[in-house]
Amino acid sequence: MALAKDELRPYQALLVAQVDPESSLSADQVMKKLKDLLKVKVRDSGRKMVASGRAEDPSAAFVHYQDRRPVSWSLVPVLDRVNHLAVVVARGKWVAIHCTESSRRDTIVRALRKRKLGPMAPVRSGHLKAAFMKGPARTLWLRGTHKSTPYKADSKVLASRDLAPALDPLGDQSYHYTAARCEPDNPKIGDVMGLAVEQSRVWITQSEDWYDFAGVVSALFDALEETIGQSTEPLPVLAESQADLDEVEGAYDVAISPPEMMMIGPVQDAFGAQYLADMEKFAFGTQFEVTGSEDDTLSAHVLRRGEVLGELELRFEGEDGRLNTIATGVAAGGHEEAFAEVLEVVRDPEALTVYFESGHTIQEGKVFTIRHRDIPFSGWSWVDFGDYWSIDQEKPGGNIYEIGSGRSLFDWVLADWPAAVVPEGARGWLACDDRPGETADFLHIDDSGEVPTLTLIHVKAAKSDSDGRKIAVVPYETVAAQAIKNIRHLDAVLAAGELLGGTLPEGIELAAWFEGEQRSREEFIARLNALGSNFSRRVAIIQPHVRKGLVQEVRGNTNHAQAARLRQLDTLLHGVAANCQSAGADLVVVGAS
Repeated sequence: MALAKDELRPYQALLVAQVDPESSLSADQVMKKLKDLLKVKVRDSGRKMVASGRAEDPSAAFVHYQDRRPVSWSLVPVLDRVNHLAVVVARGKWVAIHCTESSRRDTIVRALRKRKLGPMAPVRSGHLKAAFMKGPARTLWLRGTHKSTPYKADSKVLASRDLAPALDPLGDQSYHYTAARCEPDNPKIGDVMGLAVEQSRVWITQSEDWYDFAGVVSALFDALEETIGQSTEPLPVLAESQADLDEVEGAYDVAISPPEMMMIGPVQDAFGAQYLADMEKFAFGTQFEVTGSEDDTLSAHVLRRGEVLGELELRFEGEDGRLNTIATGVAAGGHEEAFAEVLEVVRDPEALTVYFESGHTIQEGKVFTIRHRDIPFSGWSWVDFGDYWSIDQEKPGGNIYEIGSGRSLFDWVLADWPAAVVPEGARGWLACDDRPGETADFLHIDDSGEVPTLTLIHVKAAKSDSDGRKIAVVPYETVAAQAIKNIRHLDAVLAAGELLGGTLPEGIELAAWFEGEQRSREEFIARLNALGSNFSRRVAIIQPHVRKGLVQEVRGNTNHAQAARLRQLDTLLHGVAANCQSAGADLVVVGAS
C-alpha cells in the first residue's frame, strides 16, 4: 500500500546533523544514501521497499519498507514482516533523520560520523545542550566513569522536577549523563523533550499528523540555528569530557559495557533483542588483564572463563572531538573466531570502557575526568610504624595463632590497637577472623565508653615499604569494598549469630584476646552476643601505603604530579565514609606518618 505524507504521523524521535560549511544537501540526496545503508531495495526478500515519497515544505523524503526475517521458532520457512518508516528532513545547514527501526540507530550514527551519508556530522553534545537544556532536567541517565564495583552502581536513572540541586557533588561526580529529559523552554517543541547527548538524538512524543511532525522539526532547526557556536554544561557536578589524551596515563583496566547502559529513550524494536543478548555475553563473559600501557596505547590478555583467547592491543586516535579505537591483536591457537568477535566489539566506541590511574576514563569515544571537589578526606589516622613493623607484610608467616610473634601488620594490631589510633580507647576484646568471606580481619570491642564500641578492622599491606612510594588508589579499592559490604550486613549477621560462625581455620580458638592476653573463642563470642543492639560502630582500614608527608606536600601544591591521584583517593574514601555513616558507623583510615 503506497502512503502519502498526509497519511503519516511519525514519532518525534530524530537524529540531528549539521551540514559541513561550503556544502549543501537535499533530503533526496541523504535518503538515497540512507536506503543503501539500510539495504532497502525495490525487490528483495529481506528488506523490501513498499513505498517512497517526498514533501516540499519542509524538504523531506520518506520510505516505507518491510524487514522480512525467518522466525526462530520454526524449522520450516516462516517470515516475520515488520513495517518500518524512515524520514529525512533537510533545511539549510540542518538535517534530521527519523527511523522506526531502532536497532539500526547506532548504525546510522556511525555512518554520520564517518560521512557516509554526505558532508555532515552529528550535532555536538555541547551544542545540543545549549539549544535545548534551557529549563530543569527532569530525568538523567547516568553512566559511571569509576571502576566497576558491586558497591556503587555502574549506571543509574534519576528523576525529579529539577535534578540540578538533587545531584550529590561527591557521590555523583564520577558519573556523566548519556541522556536527559528536560524542559526546552520552547512551546513549539513541547513541555518536555529527551536528549541522547552523545548520539545527537532527540525524542519528544507521537505526532498528531505530518504537519505536526514537520512543525516540531522546524522548531528544532531554529533552536540549533540560534545557538550556533555555543556550548554549555548545565550540570557541572557531573564528570566532564575532553577531546584529547593529554595527561591520560596508566591504563589499568578494560571492560565491555553491559547492554543495560546502551538502552536509552524509546524501547528497541524486537530485532534489537539479539544484539543486546550478544552484548551481554561479551560484557559479562569477557575479561581483560592489562599487561602494558604507554601514552595512547595499551596491551592486554583477553580471557573467557579463565582461558586466554589472545593478546589485544588498543590504540586511540582523536578525530572531530571524538576518539577512534584501533584494535589489533593475535589470537591464541584454537580461539581465532572468538578473538575476532572480541576485536569487532571493542572497535565500537559505544561498547568500550578503559580506566586509567590518572583518574580518566574513556567511554563512548570520549575521555572523561571526574570534576573533583577539592574536599580532602579528613578521616586519616597517621601512625609511625618505625623500622620495626613490616608495613608490606600483612600476616605472620604461619597460622594466625602466631600473631604476636612477628612484625607483620596483624602483629601490629595486637600490639598497638587501639592506642596508636584511638588513644582514649581501651584495649578490650580483640579477635582475628582470618578465613574466606570473613566479616573483618579483626573485631575489637571497647567497653570503656557509655556504650560499647565494635570496630571492624580491615588490614592490607602496603605495596612497598620504600620511603619514595607514590600515592596509589588501587590498593584501597578492594579493602574499601570489603569494608562497605560488611558494615551494611553487620546487623543481619549479628542477629543470625554468624559473625564468627562457619568453618574456622586451625588456630582460630587461640586468636582471641582480652587486654592483650589470650582467651578462648567461646569467651569472645559470649561477649559479642552480649552486645545487644545498643553499641557504637566503627570501621578501620589499615593500609599504610599512603604517607602523611607526601599527602601534606600534595595538598600544598595543586600542580603536584600526584594531585590527581590524591583527589581520586579522597573521592573513594569519602564514598566509603558515606556508606559507613548510612549504616551508623564512623570510618578511620590508618596511613603511615
